[in-house]
Amino acid sequence: MGSLAGRTVLTFGDSIVDGHLYKKAGFMEFVAADQDMIVKKYANNGACIMPGNPVREDGIGGMILTDQVMEAAKHHLTPDFVVFDGGTNDAYEPVLERLGDVRGRSMDTDTFAGAFRKTIDVIQKSWPKAIVVYVAVHRLGARDRRVQEELHRIQMAVCAQMGVVVANLYDECVLDTADERMCRKYSFDILKDGLPAPGENPTGTHPNLEAIKEFYVPFVTNVLKNSCIQ
Repeated sequence: MGSLAGRTVLTFGDSIVDGHLYKKAGFMEFVAADQDMIVKKYANNGACIMPGNPVREDGIGGMILTDQVMEAAKHHLTPDFVVFDGGTNDAYEPVLERLGDVRGRSMDTDTFAGAFRKTIDVIQKSWPKAIVVYVAVHRLGARDRRVQEELHRIQMAVCAQMGVVVANLYDECVLDTADERMCRKYSFDILKDGLPAPGENPTGTHPNLEAIKEFYVPFVTNVLKNSCIQ
């Protein structure tokens, strides 16, 4: 496996990358700390792959492509990796009417496939020497499973089409917060004494520190290291 020490990474995405209420660290900050990497985060809570609501004053919302990727591209950074997620906040039933053609080449942002493809295209053109890694997050209890499956199918097909490395926790990790026990053990929606806590009715969307350390850090680290030697 390749060494990650000293490598730089840009991160884009939604609250799972951002860290939700625990702003100091999403899973990539933990990976970076373990591997002596340098991370620059652009993720926002509530961000979407398809055009979303405007970014609010509290930093919630927006479109990953326009509000994060294109903004970062203005800064002329030279990362070794670009790591992103996306789809969590698109994963509601209306998106099923706007999935788009997974086998085509369209970058029409009015469809999920087109918007996802365009996001990758802009990332690759902005940082042509970087290894691009898409993180397919764990299976979420707070989203309809049929919708998750449809978006995941598109994501995997487009990543394969465009040569994007995938950290596929969705298929290759046991974490599934539709399971109430896992939801309470591994997710959080509030802070208690400054640290992630499940609250009374956790959604299962946001991995807590235990989930990050047990699932996300080893899985993503392994994918990053393997991608260095391909």
